[in-house]
Amino acid sequence: MQHPPSATSEGSSQKGASGNNTDFDEAVHGRQTPNPETALLLAERTELLSKSLAELPVQLREVLERRELEQLSYQDIANIAGIPLGTVRTRLNRARQQLQDTLLDYMELEYMGRRSK
Repeated sequence: MQHPPSATSEGSSQKGASGNNTDFDEAVHGRQTPNPETALLLAERTELLSKSLAELPVQLREVLERRELEQLSYQDIANIAGIPLGTVRTRLNRARQQLQDTLLDYMELEYMGRRSK
């Protein structure tokens, strides 16, 4: 008498004790959702980064976004913007420095605000 192929044979899903597909359970329950405090901190950081990016001059912001968000090469950015490669490097350096300064200023203000309470 021949038995049907095992549920754990290669290429198929494992079955749990109840006979249900465990791949689904792992996919749904395997991801951790952030707790409320973590979610709030992430939202605050995202807002802070957005505000800081918005404060950059347009020429710097565009180059930074193309490099960091769109993952374009320096040469591609230069071609799209119609500027020399050296200008791309300079603008990226200035954009990163200004972004860092702005973020540090916001963090310092936030720290001082919490400290005075």
